[in-house]
Amino acid sequence: ASQKALARASQLVTDAANMRKKEAEATFGIIEGRVHLHLSERIESLLPHSVASTELAAIKGELMVSKVTAKAAYTLQGIDDVFARTIRHAVEELKSAESAQPGQEEPFTVSDEASQQFAVMVHQAQTANSTVDISASLIRLLSAGQWPDLLTTEASADFGARSAHTLSELDGALSVQLKILKEEGKLTPHQANLASLDQIIRTTKQSLNELINEGDKPVVDPSWNPPSWELMKDASQAKFSCIGAAAAFAAALFSSDDEGVSSDTPPSEPVTKFMNTLIKLQSETMKVWEQLPTVQATDTDFVKQLGLVVLEWKASSTSLLFLMENAFGSKTISPSDLATCSSKTDETLQVVARISA
Repeated sequence: ASQKALARASQLVTDAANMRKKEAEATFGIIEGRVHLHLSERIESLLPHSVASTELAAIKGELMVSKVTAKAAYTLQGIDDVFARTIRHAVEELKSAESAQPGQEEPFTVSDEASQQFAVMVHQAQTANSTVDISASLIRLLSAGQWPDLLTTEASADFGARSAHTLSELDGALSVQLKILKEEGKLTPHQANLASLDQIIRTTKQSLNELINEGDKPVVDPSWNPPSWELMKDASQAKFSCIGAAAAFAAALFSSDDEGVSSDTPPSEPVTKFMNTLIKLQSETMKVWEQLPTVQATDTDFVKQLGLVVLEWKASSTSLLFLMENAFGSKTISPSDLATCSSKTDETLQVVARISA
């Protein structure tokens, strides 16, 4: 117990130091941001409106897309950090815990607190996957605007100018989501409504598609994607489903009170084994995630073959998260439910191993 207390105290000191460092960096970032804003406003005021108005509107539209994409990226990073902390805590608890109770075919009882902690993690995984979906669409549009010989200068400028209005509602929704995540340290179903976000995403994508396909000829060919775009999108969603599943079970298994004190009762052997398998899945997932950016995007045949395996990974990880969510729907997880989730985790690990091979 004393070792766990010392470890927590050490972590608190480290967290406080990191927080001060982040506050210092944020302060300088705010100063730089204000200077650049003032500079852009001054430059804009010097340009003749009759000549530069169209170009300025296009630039502002492109910057709007970039801003929304950046908010999505910081949201995904924040959720990634929440999952990493939760899984790291589980690893520490498993190391310091007493020997697991002998394997028994008994149900795993879920407390109200554990159920709530699990639901929060699943909610964040689902939010991350929705955020990946819309941010990938926006990255595709940004790439199209910069891609050589894909769009005419006029078409790019026109689309950029008109897309800014389309993104205003999404920008507001992502701003609220990111603010909650930074202030509260997590996204809960009560604070960040996923159904509302999904509806805004659907509406935004529909509006963008109407802009793209307006007229006799689409602004962007529907079949065109940046190299490895679909591969990275599917991999991102698979990643968040995998680490979200691991974090969800870890949060439920080692749920804690306000003082961060976990239960002293060691989990049963089957439960511990499942937790360790999920931790391995998270570890292998992050290894693959670090390898993917090194893929030669110009090798279209290899990217296509890898994309098929990644699509299989996405399907398997989505199914795993769904099975676990169903299992936690009741207050008691039966041995058969745990076995089903364990089997799906093993299956997902096998797919991940094929990608890294």
